[in-house]
Amino acid sequence: MDLTGAPLYQQIVDELAERIESGAYGPGDKLPSERALCDEFEVSQITVRRALRELAHLGRVYSRHGLGWYVCQVSPADAQPEVALVVGESDSLLWRLLPACVQALDEAGIRVQALFCRDGQAGADELRALLAELSPRAVLWAVAGAEQELLRRYQALSQGISIPALLFPRQIDGLDLPAIVLDEGAGVAQTAAHLMALGHRRIAYLGSDPSLAEGWRRYWGFASAIWEKGLDLPLDWILAAPVAGAIEQARLEALFDGALRPSAVVCATDALAAELMHRLGHLGLPCPEQVAIVGLGDEPLGAFLATPLTSFRLDSDAWASALVEAVRALLAGRAPETRVLSGELVIRASCGAQRA
Repeated sequence: MDLTGAPLYQQIVDELAERIESGAYGPGDKLPSERALCDEFEVSQITVRRALRELAHLGRVYSRHGLGWYVCQVSPADAQPEVALVVGESDSLLWRLLPACVQALDEAGIRVQALFCRDGQAGADELRALLAELSPRAVLWAVAGAEQELLRRYQALSQGISIPALLFPRQIDGLDLPAIVLDEGAGVAQTAAHLMALGHRRIAYLGSDPSLAEGWRRYWGFASAIWEKGLDLPLDWILAAPVAGAIEQARLEALFDGALRPSAVVCATDALAAELMHRLGHLGLPCPEQVAIVGLGDEPLGAFLATPLTSFRLDSDAWASALVEAVRALLAGRAPETRVLSGELVIRASCGAQRA
């Protein structure tokens, strides 16, 4: 390479950008493979990937998973985002899905711009001004926040915006917009149903703030499954995270200090399940011999706990594919249908064997 003093990755950026400008690589053309670029420029794959990511940020190229890198169909000057992804409040599910969402759209060749908006009238005004400047052809509303305020909040944010829109990963009752939903409540319900099928009848719940969308929908999935089977759900069997807090630790000890203690606990996340397993072990209640524990998310760590964790795996790949299909429909002027996706239960040792 020509040693001009610029970082190696920047020299690759400049060279590839010049080839694109000259027409050597035309719109839609596939670039040489990363290995071929490594050999040509005599650099590492890390350097090549950094250069390609920089070109992607400049709107020159995009990636297609497993297929390679391609030249964008339009010039950077014309590369206005096709989709605005609007994020206000967030939670664990949303932050997990946002990268999958952006990557799936990018691999589909759909340009996306993330916008972060404040609540209230000032935030709504700022958002409308940004959308007027960017002129996207579709809007994705990321749904999170206080459950009882969702309808009011998103009605206020979307007021006066005529761009075709889609909700994710949750829908909002009363808001007439299609949604691509990853049903966390159904996942929690299936974990509870599995424990009941094993014979558990005294099942507690450990989750996050039930006033927020994530906490409420996961709790409601659990409670609905319990009530459907006619089981009791005492209020003191509903524990709020974090378990490590002093008050909740006292509640935890009180809950399990008795003959009629829960035989199983459904946890709203794998992280809570791991923390609970640890704390119950210190109370002399090993999992699953004394207390069965299940989680949600099927995080990688769960399989490597001292007692491998049974967990519900949310199908984020299928959800991302459905989202791309819905966005393509919006961009083509069609109204997509609401779709609800879930996942599958991954059974490991923490739920225990069937009870007599």
